Amino acid sequence: MTIPRLMTGALAALVLAALLAVALGGLLPAEAGSATRASNSGSGSGASDDQSSNAGRGASDEDARRRDHDRETIIRLIPGDAYPSAHGRAKFKDSGGELELEIEAERLRGLVGAQLHFFVGGRFVGRALVDQFGKVALNLDSEDGDAVPASVSQRRVTVKTQDGTLVVGGFFP
Repeated sequence: MTIPRLMTGALAALVLAALLAVALGGLLPAEAGSATRASNSGSGSGASDDQSSNAGRGASDEDARRRDHDRETIIRLIPGDAYPSAHGRAKFKDSGGELELEIEAERLRGLVGAQLHFFVGGRFVGRALVDQFGKVALNLDSEDGDAVPASVSQRRVTVKTQDGTLVVGGFFP
């Protein structure tokens, strides 16, 4: 089987990602730009391995509800014009009552020691310093008392310098 010449670069990567996602059963084509998956990590539900495995019998209603509420979405953050080598990722996890948001950026050697500001949907969610390796991360967890947005769906994530220059940004599906 030959690959048409039109399927090069970004188009080929998108098609490959979609095919891989469908093969793994994790994504629909509309979600190809992000990774969304339900995890069954047993986040304090008290269910034993025997109760939660249900191998060969189908999932119980409780397991199905837990999967519906235990969702994780990961997106790639692309660089702003001022920092073309920067890149990052953002992860949002909803485990029923617990919400977690992680935003990371790296390849920021020119910003070592600088304080960066993190935004979700245009709202400020926190700040952090770029470490000696050119990396910065903001980790928010509602169980730790952090204010985590209830939803990030259809929201833009940005990391900016103190003067408002975009370092990296992305969009949750």
